[in-house]
Amino acid sequence: MLKPVEDKRSVSGSAIAKIGFVILLIIAGIFMSNNNPPAKNTPSKSKPAVLGESIAREVKNVGNTFNVFKTNTTKKVSGFVQEKKEQATSKATDFVYSTGINPVLENFSKLPKTDQEKIKKELCK
Repeated sequence: MLKPVEDKRSVSGSAIAKIGFVILLIIAGIFMSNNNPPAKNTPSKSKPAVLGESIAREVKNVGNTFNVFKTNTTKKVSGFVQEKKEQATSKATDFVYSTGINPVLENFSKLPKTDQEKIKKELCK
């Protein structure tokens, strides 16, 4: 015949201890394996150093770029100034020759030969 189903509603103390121990192990494993980064409120010691190094690198790069720019600009300006100086010297020489020396030589050539010889002797002394 059929046996009546036994009603076991009570749980033994050892079963509760076993289940509690397993839950405790799971929770401990979760806490120990959790490698969260430090909270954003706590400053990291490595970040300022890395930030400072990157800023220093950028400043050095900007400095190098500025030095290259300065060198190129100096060369171009020096070349421009040298060219303009040569042009000004040439124009000044032409002006002095055409307004000062050339008329004197023309007047000198118009003088009689005896006067030219006297002037040459006086200038060559």
